[in-house]
Amino acid sequence: MSRPLSLAILITGAALYAAFIVWTVRRLWRPVVDSYSRTVYWFGVRLGGVIFWLVLSIGGSLSSESALTPWVSTLIALYTGFPICLWGGYAWGRAMAWVYGLSESP
Repeated sequence: MSRPLSLAILITGAALYAAFIVWTVRRLWRPVVDSYSRTVYWFGVRLGGVIFWLVLSIGGSLSSESALTPWVSTLIALYTGFPICLWGGYAWGRAMAWVYGLSESP
């Protein structure tokens, strides 16, 4: 594969993933208006998802043996893990809301 083609594929993939990050943040970063949204979006997404993202990104890249430097590994993990951890936090928040018997208001 030629170098320009590889670079074009890398840039296209990074741009598509950036669009996925923007879509995820716009979808999950909602205002807190009731107890359900506080549980799901505040405790699940904002608190749980962001803490999970930081711990996994920094701790995981510093403890792994990689050909990349720890700083580069951390930056890559921060970029790729953000939307995934937010969705994990959303799932965690929904599970907490279910356990507490909260439902989304119409």
